[in-house]
Amino acid sequence: MGSSPCLKGLLLFLLLQISLLLYVQGQTLNSTSGDISMNVNLLNDTWNISDNSTLRENNTAGSNRTNSTNTATLSCRISKCNSSSCYSTFMSTNATFCSATAKYCELRKEDYMGYSVNCATTCSASCTNASQTNCSAGCCSSETCLISTLATLANSSIVTKAPTTAYTTPTTTVTTTSTVTAANNGKKCHKISCNGDSCYQGKTDVMLCAPSQNYCMLKKTTTGTVASWTAGCIEDCSKETVCTSSTTNCCLECCNATAMASCLKLTGQVNMPNSVSRGPYSPMLLMASLLLLWLLSMTALA
Repeated sequence: MGSSPCLKGLLLFLLLQISLLLYVQGQTLNSTSGDISMNVNLLNDTWNISDNSTLRENNTAGSNRTNSTNTATLSCRISKCNSSSCYSTFMSTNATFCSATAKYCELRKEDYMGYSVNCATTCSASCTNASQTNCSAGCCSSETCLISTLATLANSSIVTKAPTTAYTTPTTTVTTTSTVTAANNGKKCHKISCNGDSCYQGKTDVMLCAPSQNYCMLKKTTTGTVASWTAGCIEDCSKETVCTSSTTNCCLECCNATAMASCLKLTGQVNMPNSVSRGPYSPMLLMASLLLLWLLSMTALA
């Protein structure tokens, strides 16, 4: 019984120790539960933040896809090329960011074979036929959509083929005017053709004689009461009928042509080879001369 107080003290001590241990474990458990709850809450918060961030990113991406043409992020491989080399030129050209107002990347047909790629605020009218120029062969909100057009450019009848134009070689007609000079012997005669009794007087026109024409002649032709006169070169007029008061078709002058001037005198007097100057009625003078000679011879005989 003497040991009972000690045993009670020991039991009380053990009870206190057990109570203290249970208390400490209880505090630890509460602390752990709080940490777990805090961790769960933090995880939920993190999830919400991540989820909201993803949604914002998706919304932003969707917004960019919808309005990508309204931002300055549009790029275009700005270049100029010939239809046969447009694809290789485009693929080897670095992309350039367009201005904020540019909404499209346009492949433009400048002429029959020339093209250009550039940023565009608005697109030109589409090319609809082979002969059309200054038109749009392709227009997209992204430069990548032009690749297929450029790859088939050589086979496209709308954007590559130039109109077939029939070319007619101009025909030039060369007219050559050659002046043919008739052969002549250098001799000159008056050239006259007129109507009237003395219309030939005062005429000055001359002509060159052909090689076989060595005479000049002034000839009279009468039609009714009208006398017509002609003058010019002739081969031989020495045997022509000499003009008298009664002849209608006759030769008033016949002389040897010279290179100095016309030998025709145009004075109205007979001018024949080996003849002396006499009036237009020289036969009368010849008859008077013959009569005078006959009278003289008769006087001499007497």
